[in-house]
Amino acid sequence: INIGGLDYHLFDDTHEAMVADNNTWDGELVLPSTVTNGGKEYTVTKISWMAFNYCQTLTSITIPETICKIDCLLPQQGQPFDGCDHLESVIVEKNNQWFCSEDGVLFSKDKTKLICYPAASKRQNYTVPDGVESIGEGAFGYCVYLVSVSLPNTVTNLDRFAFHFSEALKKVVLSDNIPIIRQNTL
Repeated sequence: INIGGLDYHLFDDTHEAMVADNNTWDGELVLPSTVTNGGKEYTVTKISWMAFNYCQTLTSITIPETICKIDCLLPQQGQPFDGCDHLESVIVEKNNQWFCSEDGVLFSKDKTKLICYPAASKRQNYTVPDGVESIGEGAFGYCVYLVSVSLPNTVTNLDRFAFHFSEALKKVVLSDNIPIIRQNTL
């Protein structure tokens, strides 16, 4: 169902809504915490794993405090911003209990997982904060300007496609504690 220009899956039993696949948006987007359809209010709690794939006009997204799940349809299949090559920042409302952002980069709330580095961030070099243990699937995918990434020794896991299609990327300084690098990581 399309509400306010975005497609949602609505769940009548829980009164929850999930941002559905293949949305497009021009410019900055502030996701609502609730949507209304047919006189019923639904809390927006999830973002589908393909919610904004290849949306090349999305420049920033603000995630409300109600979002508790991202990549919710098919775990380990990328993240909702793959191919968003104009995305400059992901912002998370401070009261969100599950996610946070720092300098426009999306993390789990406890900052042990880096979920999404925005592809159009103007930084050429990025050092992943100490304490991050996992780099999510597609986390650095499609980066336009990023030339160098340094991982702290706290990183022990690199998910598949972590750096895919980041054509400007020339150097990745790996953690000494990554036991295996999966096929298709770079």
